[in-house]
Amino acid sequence: MASQKNPLDTDPISPKPSARKTNTACLQCRERKVRCSGSCPCNNCVRRSAECAFDQEDRKVLVSERLLNQLKRKAEFAERDSSPSSRKRQQKQSNDIRNSEQSNESNDERGEDVLPRMRNPLTTTAAKFVTDPQGRRRFLGPSSTWAYGRQVMSMIREYLNQDVSPLVPLNTDGQALPLDFPSEKQLGGTISMDNLPSLDYAIYLTNTVKFHISQTYHLFDEQSFLNGLFSLYNDGSRPLNGKTRLWYVQYFIIMAFGKALLVRGLSASNPPGGGYFMRAMEMFPDIDGLYQDIVLAIEICCGLALYLQSIDHRNSAYTYLGLGLRIALSQGLHRDPGGENRDHKEAVRERSAWWTLYILDRKFSSLMGAPNSLQDEDISVLFPQPNRSIQKSTTLEMHVKLSRLIAKVLNTVYAVDGRLDSSFLRNVQNMLRQLATLGEELNASVELDLNSLTPLSRVSATINLCYHQCIVLATRPLLMCLLRDKLETRSRGDKTHREIVGPVKALLKASCDSATKSLRILSALYSQDLLETFLPFDLDHAFSASFVLSLVSVIQPFPNSIGDSHLETTTTLLNALTASGNVSARFRQEELQRLHDMLLLVGQEYPDQANAPEAEDTSGFANVSLMPQGVSPNQMLSVASLLETYPGFDVSPDAADNRWLWEGDMPDFSYE
Repeated sequence: MASQKNPLDTDPISPKPSARKTNTACLQCRERKVRCSGSCPCNNCVRRSAECAFDQEDRKVLVSERLLNQLKRKAEFAERDSSPSSRKRQQKQSNDIRNSEQSNESNDERGEDVLPRMRNPLTTTAAKFVTDPQGRRRFLGPSSTWAYGRQVMSMIREYLNQDVSPLVPLNTDGQALPLDFPSEKQLGGTISMDNLPSLDYAIYLTNTVKFHISQTYHLFDEQSFLNGLFSLYNDGSRPLNGKTRLWYVQYFIIMAFGKALLVRGLSASNPPGGGYFMRAMEMFPDIDGLYQDIVLAIEICCGLALYLQSIDHRNSAYTYLGLGLRIALSQGLHRDPGGENRDHKEAVRERSAWWTLYILDRKFSSLMGAPNSLQDEDISVLFPQPNRSIQKSTTLEMHVKLSRLIAKVLNTVYAVDGRLDSSFLRNVQNMLRQLATLGEELNASVELDLNSLTPLSRVSATINLCYHQCIVLATRPLLMCLLRDKLETRSRGDKTHREIVGPVKALLKASCDSATKSLRILSALYSQDLLETFLPFDLDHAFSASFVLSLVSVIQPFPNSIGDSHLETTTTLLNALTASGNVSARFRQEELQRLHDMLLLVGQEYPDQANAPEAEDTSGFANVSLMPQGVSPNQMLSVASLLETYPGFDVSPDAADNRWLWEGDMPDFSYE
């Protein structure tokens, strides 16, 4: 065995001593003539439950670099001070260190730190709160200086006599210099009952919102909202205070949604439900007023944002949603409250409001092209567990998982460096594997069968559309890159037909299948009068799917593809949305028609490109029937595996071109 040098004997000036062979085997291993690990007890003796013993000179001790440095320093001190007392003290310290190392030797072999494991007491999974004299919970943020002071003093007080220890001052925000906010000056009055819907109609509008929205998003708590509704119509308008003002805002938002979801046809001026919505905006409080009821304020911000997004006010929608997110974060709703003794209904409502805020934030970030506002690693709150509707809880959990995947796509595929290289392939491969797992869960929980004569589930359709949007969203940069390459090649006069490599072609086929299935789902919803004519998501799915299919038809026409029929399907859907009063649908239809006209001009200018021969489908997707959620989990995994065997998977991140996308441009290209 190679010689082992003692670091304590190393002299950087003296020449290195000649190596000598040493034997560090224990007595048991030496007798059995087997290789010994040299540790005490050694691995062989541990497995045989035998007593492990070494010759004192041959024993090897494993120590960390930190302890070696300590021993070096102590050896230097020993050389300076050779008194008997110093030698005894040095020997005792060395023995202590050696004994400590022996007791932790098994941990060192696993690469663990010799120090005991410690946890940051400020970053527990469960959130920490303190209640102020007004009964309002204040979140103790992990890195907050104010919260740090409260936690340290509270910890000290726990170890002192409570009678003699001073109280911990709260000194909450706004206490130093109180302000008279406008919302506080307008309290005490009542709202006018003029132009309000009758009680029966208000209940009808509420139930409309419950059917169209509440199955997927939590915008209001049904029981508390109905209590306020009956109180308003039976007892009259209540005087405005912090909480009643917020309830009135929510009331007008729900009425606006109900009216918008029922109205058919275009309005001459205002959007459907716009009158009620403007009354909600007129009563919307300032920031201080929103903090009078945190959960209600978050529900209101979600409602405002969703309505504004539905009427194509994307920037305002994103801003109001961000306001709700900031309120939630400042109050610790993203953290699980731990062992707090809270009412079950209150906990379910709070968690439902948080996860709705989360889902909308992910979707709006995608629609805006903005980065995610919050990282998933910072969230520890649990899913709501209502006493009823297990299906609703399962649907929410699946919706959140898909929203997380959308966030990962935004953080990786749409990262700021903009690279479309091996990192892109790895990110897409990871996404496909996660989609395969989610696809199995979809089949087991919210399966969607378009070939059945049974009525279609609107909730299942929504979840499946989100599933396909993940694939479409991840492949859109690739489509644009391929189209640009083709256009640049033809603009240089190069008429050589270039074939896309098989793994990339398989990825395009997966995107094409998902876009096709999205249109099939939307068509089925339309046939059963379940198409959402006011909410923005069905419109976005139809536009995105048709746009992708139009590009694929030029970049890589697949055998047995639907050709231009997707334009007819999309036109039917957008016409239906436009006729129902959705002005944004008319804009999207105009944009799709403009794209179609441009692609026709490309075909006329470069006819050989438009009529390029359809190469044999080498992706393994030929003659594959679409599964309930579009592409089956096994097919997702096969595409992921195909990407991994492709040499472009290991292309240099510094590559400045897209040669890895095309056959013949990658040297030594082969894959199983």
